[in-house]
Amino acid sequence: MQEGLAAYLSALGRLANDVLLPYREDPFLALVPAAAATSQSGGEAIATLGTLLRRATRNNSRAPEMRETITAADPAVQKLIEALGQAVAEPEAAEAAMRRDEAEQYAQMAAATHDPALRRTILEWAALRDGEAAAQAASRAEYRRIIAGIGASHAMVNANVARITEQETVQRIRLAQDVLRRAARALPRGAGDT
Repeated sequence: MQEGLAAYLSALGRLANDVLLPYREDPFLALVPAAAATSQSGGEAIATLGTLLRRATRNNSRAPEMRETITAADPAVQKLIEALGQAVAEPEAAEAAMRRDEAEQYAQMAAATHDPALRRTILEWAALRDGEAAAQAASRAEYRRIIAGIGASHAMVNANVARITEQETVQRIRLAQDVLRRAARALPRGAGDT
């Protein structure tokens, strides 16, 4: 799903630069089954975006036609953003329960030993595992924040599509683009790849 969203946003960039799209066939045909396996609505959104990009290619769409593409794609983009957020959040409850079980096991092991050095080592290991889990949870939360920002930015562009060439709108789009690029650089590699 993430790959499809990135490809769609890249295609918008090409259109904005008045470059023809290279998609003679549906570019997301191979992505749909994997996305649908994770999220039915995500698979549907990927299929819709692929169809729209193929149509834009066949119509030789460029920057002026970008407005129609953005408006037609916004519901699918919002659905895809929601599916990505759910896919990232889904394992959190199970991981939280597993962390609680691990913490309980470490506490029992530490309480059962009479060796102070071993107890200290067990508690240090438990703290290390807690830190790793907290970092992973923070990374997921940041990923959800970023994809929500992408959805909000796309909705903002869609709401201003009639004025997309006006200077104020261009500045708002560039600001949103800059914020998202900075946020994406801060993410650990591989966070939320679905």
